[in-house]
Amino acid sequence: MPTSLERLLSRASSSLNDQSPALTDYLYRSAGSLADSLLSLLQDRNGFYAFESALHVFPSHSSQQ
Repeated sequence: MPTSLERLLSRASSSLNDQSPALTDYLYRSAGSLADSLLSLLQDRNGFYAFESALHVFPSHSSQQ
C-alpha cells in the first residue's frame, strides 16, 4: 500500500529542478527534526506542483536559465 507521500507524488507535476537537492546549513538547522524528511522528499522530486497548482513545493535552489 502506498504511503500518503507516494500518493501525493503520483499526482504531482514533474520535478521543477533537475539538479541534486542540497540544503544549506542554515536551512538544515531551521528544519530541525524534519530536515532529513525534507531532503528525502526533494531527492524524490526536487520541487513540484500538485492539486492544480494549489500546492507549490519549491526546489532546493533556483534553476539557472
